[in-house]
Amino acid sequence: MLFRFSFLLVFLFCTFSEAQSDKAKDIRYRVQVQELASESPDWNDSRAMFTEKVATNLKLTNRANVFLAKSKDAVKSTIAESFDAANVDTWISKSSQDKVKYTVHGSINSLKYIKIGNSGYKASIVFTVRIIDNESDETVAQQEFTSKKSDIMISRSAALPAALKTTDEAQKSFFKSFFNLRTTILKFDKSNKKTVSELTITAGSSSGLKKGNELIVKQIEEVEGFEVETEVGVLKVTEAGARTSKCKVSKGGKEILQLFDKNNRESLICELKTK
Repeated sequence: MLFRFSFLLVFLFCTFSEAQSDKAKDIRYRVQVQELASESPDWNDSRAMFTEKVATNLKLTNRANVFLAKSKDAVKSTIAESFDAANVDTWISKSSQDKVKYTVHGSINSLKYIKIGNSGYKASIVFTVRIIDNESDETVAQQEFTSKKSDIMISRSAALPAALKTTDEAQKSFFKSFFNLRTTILKFDKSNKKTVSELTITAGSSSGLKKGNELIVKQIEEVEGFEVETEVGVLKVTEAGARTSKCKVSKGGKEILQLFDKNNRESLICELKTK
């Protein structure tokens, strides 16, 4: 029941996002989360809670457009439809160019409840999360998560969410290490006929950006069905707001001025520079 409710919420959120995409294309990675497997049938009732937590943490990174699929067959169906330009399910995408490129799956490896005298319970959990490339069907990233010290809860049903919460930051760090931040240019703040020196991008602190971060500006061109990326500039964040950030153009001001198209912002993508 919890899974169905969570699925509905995410479904409605995604539908709303798609409606907004009529105005601006969502360039984030499109990722499907499959319900985690269980190494013991005794843990089956907890699978939905684990899955919801993984999906929520991925969504909170603001790096991916997240979908939920309960069964393996549903996952395969979504992948097939998103890769089929002639038969794209409208709730997945309105553009045949948008593919569900990755599936997040995993397994519950250990789940134990510890009785703490008359005070209540604690839960001890270990689970694995995998990122699968849907084109190659290969696991491209994987990490095991173990719960840390949590508060004593009055019941088992409360102890599990408390244990899962202790893995939140580790999960988000894992997802951020794989799904790089991608954003677009909103507007020019300082420019002339020859170059642009300051601009605003469509990502901020809610996406993990902070002052001093650098982003690579890439031109995205489609050539005979293939996306070709060409580096054209470098930005440095000077002020990070909640949803937008001001940047100084440290390289490629002339090229960015010439290539930027406010009616097709996605032709220039800004990616967070990683060390």
